[in-house]
Amino acid sequence: MGHHSDCNKQKVKRGLWSPEEDEKLINYISTYGHGLWSSVPRLAIDPRHRYGHNLHLYYDVWFHGESSQPFFYWLDVDDGKEVNLEKCSRTVLQRQCIKYLAPKEREAFEVIVDDGKLVYRHSWEVVNTTEGSKWIFCPMYLEKYVCSRKEERQVSALEFSR
Repeated sequence: MGHHSDCNKQKVKRGLWSPEEDEKLINYISTYGHGLWSSVPRLAIDPRHRYGHNLHLYYDVWFHGESSQPFFYWLDVDDGKEVNLEKCSRTVLQRQCIKYLAPKEREAFEVIVDDGKLVYRHSWEVVNTTEGSKWIFCPMYLEKYVCSRKEERQVSALEFSR
């Protein structure tokens, strides 16, 4: 899978951390110590499963601000809860989330390649990826894939955890 063409148009940071981000991590370690790495996932993973691209817009505001609070605390509890960006309103940030499916739930989204086309394994219906629609395709194992159309509603994308 490659990046969607919109990823290149949007100014999403990729690659190594900047010196400023390095400094912020060093300050975190200086404040909380080396032995508290178990707190990092709790502080670094979004419990609401919002879209990473949307979060990154708010992260930039937090990063360049003066807050000493962890990002998600700042975003949901502290001063960041009042931030409402033009590129991604607070409503959009809260609405666009990822739902993780259990193995049984994933079965409805399993696809296989049949005669060069993707078809749903349970119904043999051809996957119809019409122009303008956005899809998520995830390779699983043993030539098994799952896919779902991204939809604009409370759960706007499906991710498939193993």
